[in-house]
Amino acid sequence: MSEPEKLPTPPTKSSRAIVYVFAGLILWALIIAFGAFQTPASTDYRRPLIVIAVMGFFLGVWWWALRAKRIKSQSNA
Repeated sequence: MSEPEKLPTPPTKSSRAIVYVFAGLILWALIIAFGAFQTPASTDYRRPLIVIAVMGFFLGVWWWALRAKRIKSQSNA
């Protein structure tokens, strides 16, 4: 016999909050990147790219950790 298909669960409040935090951090990084480009000392295009790359790396590691935790908790259930 086959196992019944698992229906996708609707997003919980905590997962929605994580999406809002991610969106806020992306917006914050874009504002900082814009400010880094607009400094009177230098308008070097590499400065905002560094800001965006570092924030992207941070969010990527955080997303990976959250995903690994979710997969581990689902396999234990």
